Amino acid sequence: MGTARQKLDLTDAQEETLAPLFDQQFLDMRQQMREMKSLRQDLRSLNVADADYSQQVEALIKQGQEAAATLIRSKAELKQKVYAELTPEQQEKFASLAKK
Repeated sequence: MGTARQKLDLTDAQEETLAPLFDQQFLDMRQQMREMKSLRQDLRSLNVADADYSQQVEALIKQGQEAAATLIRSKAELKQKVYAELTPEQQEKFASLAKK
């Protein structure tokens, strides 16, 4: 099974334009995964006996929500940028790949 890049049959020019975007998306996702891991570790390290335990939990929830929102926005922006570089035929393929 090929990658979306292969399935879209990108031209060399498209690949040159889009490759840095895909690379940045990969780096961003790795960073988001590290942040989520850090949040889980922070949650485990909280002391339930602390007077402000609930507030600490709420702060971590807010950080997690913000991280998730950032990831969703990043993916959506990448999809828009990729779509804008595609031919009409490639856009159709892109749309069908997104549904899978």
